[in-house]
Amino acid sequence: AKGETDVQIRLRLGDPSATVTFDSSSYSDGEVVCVTLDQFNSLQLQSVAVDLTGTNIRSNKPISVLSGGRLTRFMNDFTSDGVIEQMPPLSTWGKDFLAVLSPLASVYVTKFIHML
Repeated sequence: AKGETDVQIRLRLGDPSATVTFDSSSYSDGEVVCVTLDQFNSLQLQSVAVDLTGTNIRSNKPISVLSGGRLTRFMNDFTSDGVIEQMPPLSTWGKDFLAVLSPLASVYVTKFIHML
């Protein structure tokens, strides 16, 4: 049908025993969630206990992907400020990056580089 977009989400859960439930089905690390979306539809995949960093999303048509969380953690403090960011496609990324290391946040810079 016109406007249908096929989306494949290859989960990276970081824990072999972790699972994510979507549409009454349970998925493990490395498994693929396949969804067909009509024009102007959206999909929310969320996890309470599992970090989805590294999850790969592909589609047969252009889509927008947002990532975020309800709590923000900086250093050892949590705040209730949510963060949402639109993720650019990997094809638009370069190969050289500059990361300025803060002596107080070396753990978080390492996490950022891990995501790259």
